[in-house]
Amino acid sequence: MDLTWTRGDTLAISITVTDGAEPINLASAHAIMTAKANIADADENALFQIDDTGGDITFPTPEAGEMVVTVPPEATKDLADDKLAGVYDVQVTLQDGSVYTVLSGALTLSADVTRG
Repeated sequence: MDLTWTRGDTLAISITVTDGAEPINLASAHAIMTAKANIADADENALFQIDDTGGDITFPTPEAGEMVVTVPPEATKDLADDKLAGVYDVQVTLQDGSVYTVLSGALTLSADVTRG
């Protein structure tokens, strides 16, 4: 899923993680979202990275596979002043160590006018 929003704005995405038919239980899962200018960039050079330990990714109903990814304004407000394009993904690691990329695509951030 491609994402487009304005730098410095909040973006919230609700996701239901399934195995194709049934929800995957996300109890004790760990999730991370990484956004990069180029897919080959190291994670340390990401545009931003958020995870569940900081409260930006939550699991409102983990047994139903529900998660909410919220990119806070602070994650993008200091990025380039012009239109910025890149890529992102959201990965979930289950308690048993299984890793799933549950969402990925292109991202486009446009410059904001109000900078307050």
